Amino acid sequence: MLLKKLKQEKFDADYQGATITTFSFEGQIEVIDFINSDYFRIDCTRDDIKEKPLQQQNNYLKPAFNLEKLSIEDFRALNLSGLISFFDKYAAGEWGESDREDFIVVWNELRNHLSQLGDSFTFFLISKEWFENQESRKNSEKADIKLKEPEFWIYGYYFIVVGISKAKNDLIAIVMFYD
Repeated sequence: MLLKKLKQEKFDADYQGATITTFSFEGQIEVIDFINSDYFRIDCTRDDIKEKPLQQQNNYLKPAFNLEKLSIEDFRALNLSGLISFFDKYAAGEWGESDREDFIVVWNELRNHLSQLGDSFTFFLISKEWFENQESRKNSEKADIKLKEPEFWIYGYYFIVVGISKAKNDLIAIVMFYD
């Protein structure tokens, strides 16, 4: 698996945000191999965080998942319209009013970016919410081993989306969060 980072973009609204990191790749690529690689752990960390001294970098939240515990079965495979539909429905869910507004700001920026990609991508989506329950928020011993403590307690939502276009040899990694 050989990837080359092409660019990184970020969209923020108060405590919500999305980071999109675009790569080109050669050879075969698997989602699980990618999220357990330095390409994800390092290259998908926001550039402005990586520019800080290492001691300060450690003050930032890490992913909400124990990445090495995830399997491909934990992800939902979606085409572009399925991904857009998922997040449109998520935006329509129950929110505090300003929270919804902030999510929609981030989602609209991300949707505009995604709509320019075309239909050659397959997206693999995972949500922190699929693994937590009320008990895990009260007692960390009841939390799914796929969730990382204390991060999963802090994030309101946390999504990872990996989009792969074998036709274009492109990969995009999206991390959406509310902290």
